[in-house]
Amino acid sequence: MTSHLIFFDAVGTLFTVKGSVGHIYSEVVAHYGVEVDPVVLNQSFYHAFAHAPAAAFPEAPLQEVPTLERQWWRQVVVETFRNLGLEGFPGFEDYFEEVYDLFAQPQVWTLYPETLPVLEYLHRHGIPVGIISNFDTRLLAVLEGLHLNPYLQSVTSSSSVGYAKPSPVIFRRALEKHGIPAHHALHIGDSYHQDFLGAQRSGLQALWLNREVNGNPKAGEIRDLWGIRRVLERAV
Repeated sequence: MTSHLIFFDAVGTLFTVKGSVGHIYSEVVAHYGVEVDPVVLNQSFYHAFAHAPAAAFPEAPLQEVPTLERQWWRQVVVETFRNLGLEGFPGFEDYFEEVYDLFAQPQVWTLYPETLPVLEYLHRHGIPVGIISNFDTRLLAVLEGLHLNPYLQSVTSSSSVGYAKPSPVIFRRALEKHGIPAHHALHIGDSYHQDFLGAQRSGLQALWLNREVNGNPKAGEIRDLWGIRRVLERAV
């Protein structure tokens, strides 16, 4: 496997939520007089998130996208609390604005232990790096806050393209920024469907980051980001 460019997914690949969404939601909502078990709240959030439509707006002008994203996320949070019988509690609108803005801040995110060492390794070896993510317009602030920008040559998000992975459109737009054919690029992400299969079907090389793998990883599978180095070294 040889590649002239490596793309990473963002959340779940380079960084993750510190603690859990449920714990953060629970801590903030307590200030509004609502007590919810963070584990139960986390489960309700992921149920609402999984059943929401894709957060991509292909027909919308770019200037309208942040508003549409905020509305999309508001509905996810509404469903999260509706599932628990807590829909429309007093102060909900203020609560939503607070948590939405909070997730643009670096303090709610944490890098995986190997993220910076791997990015430094790729930088030393002159391999350009980009991001292809289904995150929204808050992604740029998060990347800056986590000090990842110096390692990145491009950032392509579903909010800027209007299409989310596994759509080939988002992969194509990312490749256009670098002017290289798909087979010269490698994409790594934690979603088998969106990242691994999406990239392969778009003509890119792909690795599935499966941090839960038991035993030896299968072909095309890595257990952590250092698996990239092992793959690249075997190709030399």
